[in-house]
Amino acid sequence: MKMSLKDELNAVGQFYVIKILYWLSVGFMGGYWILYYLGFGLDFPKIAFMIILGAVGSVLFEIPTGAIADVYGRRVSVILSYFLTAVSYLGILLSGGNYFLLMFFSVLAGISFTLESGAMEAWIVDTVNHSKYSKYLEKLLGRLGSVASVGFSIGALVGGYLVTFGYDKAVMANVTGFFLLTLYVLFFTHEVYFKKKKINILKNFKNTFKKSKQGIGFVLGNKQILLITVLIFFLSFAAQLTYSAYQPYVVDIGFPPQFIGYALSLSGLISIVSLNYAHKVSEFLGSKKRTLFLFSLLQGVAVLGIAMMTDIRILFFLITAHIVAYDLGGGVSPAFGALYNQFVPKRIRATVISVTGLVRQSSVILSMIAFGVLPDLIGLQYTVAFSGAVLAVTAFGYLFVKER
Repeated sequence: MKMSLKDELNAVGQFYVIKILYWLSVGFMGGYWILYYLGFGLDFPKIAFMIILGAVGSVLFEIPTGAIADVYGRRVSVILSYFLTAVSYLGILLSGGNYFLLMFFSVLAGISFTLESGAMEAWIVDTVNHSKYSKYLEKLLGRLGSVASVGFSIGALVGGYLVTFGYDKAVMANVTGFFLLTLYVLFFTHEVYFKKKKINILKNFKNTFKKSKQGIGFVLGNKQILLITVLIFFLSFAAQLTYSAYQPYVVDIGFPPQFIGYALSLSGLISIVSLNYAHKVSEFLGSKKRTLFLFSLLQGVAVLGIAMMTDIRILFFLITAHIVAYDLGGGVSPAFGALYNQFVPKRIRATVISVTGLVRQSSVILSMIAFGVLPDLIGLQYTVAFSGAVLAVTAFGYLFVKER
C-alpha cells in the first residue's frame, strides 16, 4: 500500500512536531554552553567536572529510568524527561553561578536524558510497526532525522541572534522550548500500543550485567568490531574535546559568538541534503570504510585549521566544515552504521550496540578530564590542535578494517 502525505502525518505526525520542538530547543544553546559556564567565572576544571557528573548520572540511571518507560509507558517517560530537562536548565539559569546548584542541575539533566533516549525510539517504532505502514519504518525514521535537522538549524540560527543580547537569553529560549514541548506531549499526543510490564529492577540489573558480559566478549573476540570500537573511542574523545575547546578559543581570538550559531545552522542545512546522498559517496569511493576515513580525516584537518587560522571568514567555513564532516563520517553517520552492522549478528546487535554506547560515554568522560587539564597546561589553541590531530591520525585506522 502506497503511503500518502496524509497517511504519513496520521502515522508519525506527532513525532515530527516533537522532533522539531526538541531540536529547536537544543539548537538555541547548541554552541554556547561552555561559554555560558565561563561567564559564571568557572574555570575549565570545574566545568569539566560538572559535565562529567552529568554523564555519570546518565550511566547510573539508565536502567532505573528504562523501567519507568516499561511500567508507566513510553509517553509518560518522555513527558517526565522533557519536564525535568526544562527544570534543569531553568535551575542553571537561576543558579546565579552557584557551583553546587550547577552540579546538581547538571546531574538532573543527565538523568532526564535517559528518560527520553530509549523510550522515544521505542514509542516511534511500536507506533509504526502496529500501523499498516510498518514496511515504511526505515523511510519514516530517515524523515524524522531530516525534520530534527531542520529544527536544530532554525534553533541554532535564532540562538546566534539571541546571544548578541546575552547568553542568558538563549538559555531562556531553551527553557521555554522544553516547557512548551512538555505541554505538547502531555496534551496533544497519544500512545495506543503500550502494554504494561511487570518490572524487577534487581533482576533487570542482573540481566543487563549478563548481557553486557556477552557483548563485551563478542567485541573482544571479533577483530573487526574491536578495531571499530577502538576507533570510535578515540574519534568520540577528540570530537567532544573539540566541541568543548573550540568555543572559548575562537571567541578569545575575536570570532563573534553569534557566528558559532550561524555556522551550526548552516551545517545543519547542508547535512539535510548531504545525508540523503551519503550512500552515493560510498559508491563512488568503492567502500564505506573509505568514506569514513575521508570524512574523519577532513574533520581532523578542519579542526587543525581552526587552531591555525584567525580570519573570521575562514574560521566560519572551517567550523561549518568540521560539523558537516562529522555528520558524514562520525559514529552517527549512515556509513558508520552500515559498516558496523556488517559484523554484528542480529541476535546480539542491541547488546553490542549498548557496549559501544558505553565506550562512547567513557570517551566523553575522558575527554572532559582532558578539557579540565589541557587548556591550563598547554593553552586552548594547542588543545584544539591536539584534538584535530587525534581525529586525523585515528581516521587512518579505518583503512585497516576488512570490509565485507
